[in-house]
Amino acid sequence: MKKIIPILIILFIGSFFLPVAADETGNTYDISGILRLHIRAQDNSEEEQTLKLKVRDSVLRETTRMLRGTETKQEAERILQENLEQLQTTAEHTVQEEGYDHPVSVQIKQEYFEYREYDGFFLPEGNYDALVVNIGSGEGNNWWCVVFPALCLSGVSEGEVTVDKDRIPEEFSLTDTPVPEEVPVKYDCWIFRFFKNLFS
Repeated sequence: MKKIIPILIILFIGSFFLPVAADETGNTYDISGILRLHIRAQDNSEEEQTLKLKVRDSVLRETTRMLRGTETKQEAERILQENLEQLQTTAEHTVQEEGYDHPVSVQIKQEYFEYREYDGFFLPEGNYDALVVNIGSGEGNNWWCVVFPALCLSGVSEGEVTVDKDRIPEEFSLTDTPVPEEVPVKYDCWIFRFFKNLFS
């Protein structure tokens, strides 16, 4: 037992922040392979919300091109990280073309998202890695989607966003029963369950 305890402690530390969401029914969802896109507007005025969508279109065109053929989240994150300056320039150019002078920030960070549904899929609430684009203060309503897997792609026409439904992970497909929005979601990982069973 003395030899086992140090191993368990190492496993516990290494698994503590494993990004897995679990609902109260025991269903677990591995969100570690998801990289989201989060675009926040200056405010909720009609003009600023329209600008947000313009920035969305220009950024999504770039990410669609950059990540074509990407097979892992790690690779996608590396490519985007190496091109953050270009993505920021793209967003800033769009803002200026529309006649605004808002500052724009683009970064990859972890953010909390509530349960959301989109066209054909859902994602449970939790802390996700995300490409975050702030326009001005970023205090307005936001737009979100997923850049890896490449679910949300720039459409063939201006203002159109399409979802590649063939890429939707099966566990997040709305053809299955999603986690109800009113069901609270908590974080979980296998090591917690292991310890619980070990000492129960």
